[in-house]
Amino acid sequence: MSWKSRVRPFIPKPIMQRYIAWRVASNQKTVRQRLFDQYGRYAEYTLTQRSLPELFPEGRQASIEVPVASIVRDDTMEMPLAELLSLAGVTQISQPKTIFEFGTYMGATTRMMAQHSSPETKIYTLDLDIKTRNEYLRRNGYQFELSFTPGQHFHNTPEASKISQLWLGLEPFDFSPYYGQMDLVLVDADHSYPFVKADTEVALKLVRPGGVVVWDDYTWVDAHPECVGVTRCVNELADRLPIYRIQQTRLAIYRVPA
Repeated sequence: MSWKSRVRPFIPKPIMQRYIAWRVASNQKTVRQRLFDQYGRYAEYTLTQRSLPELFPEGRQASIEVPVASIVRDDTMEMPLAELLSLAGVTQISQPKTIFEFGTYMGATTRMMAQHSSPETKIYTLDLDIKTRNEYLRRNGYQFELSFTPGQHFHNTPEASKISQLWLGLEPFDFSPYYGQMDLVLVDADHSYPFVKADTEVALKLVRPGGVVVWDDYTWVDAHPECVGVTRCVNELADRLPIYRIQQTRLAIYRVPA
């Protein structure tokens, strides 16, 4: 008989009930609580929030447009409306000539940036090559497959001519031709920490002085705990760079000094 079994009869019932309730609660910690326990402050939303007018005082009078089809966002993997509008605002105000996007997905964010940039803007958007992506996922330990068509929201649209679709195959992608060439970089691909960290390191090489880097999913819902990789990576970077959270959105932003 264990010592717990021997002493249990001598413990007052109310105390035992509270102890059992505490054990149950401890074993039923939310995913978020477990991540907080694991990563500490790096899993918390510690970035200072700033509104777009505070981040871009020169763009207080800027206006944006949104397609009616984008108002309702049923796909939880797509960028929500508030974030989509904020990204459009960043693009409209900063007027980038070159944009690099990690993670095309359906292409809604790609098209929104294309719609709010100048006709001469060139957008490069990177996603997994549809011919090899499921093998890529298996090699990296994922147990699911993908079947969507990347970029379908901008296919056959007036903005498509501004957009170059890039593919990541089974071999590492060569980013070097794009180093120091980008005015705006969006990091929104694999959200697990090693991949966000790798993409962020590249993003900081891609962006030119005076440019902007944006991360999606700095904040997240419990259904997508993998996004803590973004939170952790951005918080670590914020220890040495002035990164802010765009107010009332899940976007983080860094304006590179000119």
